[in-house]
Amino acid sequence: MRRRAERRRQRNASKQSEARPVDRPGTPEDEPTGTVSKRPSRPRRNLKVVTKPPWNGFNWAHWGIRIALCVFAFALMSLGAMRLLNHISLKRITIDTDRVESERKTTSLPNRPPVILSAHLVPEAPGVKSRIAVVVKAKDPDGDSIRYDVSWIRNGAKVNTSSLQIFPEGMARRGDRISAEIIATDGFHRTAHFRTGEVVVENDPPVASGVEVSPPRPRTGESVEARAVASDPNRDDIQWRFRWLRNGQVVTGQSSSVLPGNLVSRGDRISVTITPFDLWDKGDSLQSTTVVVRNRAPMIVSNPPTSFHNTNIRYAVRAEDREGDPLTFFLEGDVLEALSISKTGVLVGDLAKIPPGRYDIQIVVADPEGDKDIQTVTLKVPRRAAAATELE
Repeated sequence: MRRRAERRRQRNASKQSEARPVDRPGTPEDEPTGTVSKRPSRPRRNLKVVTKPPWNGFNWAHWGIRIALCVFAFALMSLGAMRLLNHISLKRITIDTDRVESERKTTSLPNRPPVILSAHLVPEAPGVKSRIAVVVKAKDPDGDSIRYDVSWIRNGAKVNTSSLQIFPEGMARRGDRISAEIIATDGFHRTAHFRTGEVVVENDPPVASGVEVSPPRPRTGESVEARAVASDPNRDDIQWRFRWLRNGQVVTGQSSSVLPGNLVSRGDRISVTITPFDLWDKGDSLQSTTVVVRNRAPMIVSNPPTSFHNTNIRYAVRAEDREGDPLTFFLEGDVLEALSISKTGVLVGDLAKIPPGRYDIQIVVADPEGDKDIQTVTLKVPRRAAAATELE
């Protein structure tokens, strides 16, 4: 302890001597003061006493920047190292996956056959014209593609046809029992026969394809006939049911293909609805276009006399009109001044005023609708007035 204290005193003394000011040479202070100094004389320098702080000269900003750069560089190095490790691990995983896949391919693992889960036919109630198809649900444990071989069976016997998933068109008949046998294969293995349930081919009703009313422009009192066209997929005999409509109302008691003329009047709107059916089912109904009944022309029902034995001509024309319209009579053709016809249809004339010859006279009767009927009368006047005059 004494030695440590002695050394401490010596260091303090040396520091104080170094900090003591030294006078310059040539000054009065350099002269001796009556005492003899044992130390040799040396030139004195002008020393400044500076008290140094414990961290004098340490640049905080400079070292702070250096420390920040070091931290940033360390962070970058750490991030790069992490990425490198990840890349190495991913590459190793990829290599391991490829190795496992190659080992799986090279090793002789047993292939597993596919499995048929279910199979059924659609539709459940097919007709003769229906497309009967088989719907199969299967899976392969190894993920291989699956191919199906289908054998069709009709009424217990196999159908001689290529392997298709659709029953051959045109081979089904009403009442047939259809089923299918399926074999699934992945190219390596084939499954056992899988048989579907049976479907029974039902009857297809007849189908009406067209209907029309004849004549297309009927007249009053004229019978109207319906002409229908239909087909039956099973080639059964087709029967018809007719329903006549007049002005939108059903004509009761009329179910045949002909509507009697006494039920047809001017202005009526006539249409017919047909329904085909066979011995099992009826088909869909079909309605015709509507026809409008036109006015019926009047009709001359009398015949002219064959001859006249005097000079006076008289012929009472008789005509009928179904609608009871008022009628008008007039003459056309070789109209002679000596002949005339009254409003009631009486033809009169004087032979003495008619020159000899042959004349074709047209007697016309018309109704207010403009429809008319014409009767042609041939008048032969001889050269001698005493001879008989003929009418044809």
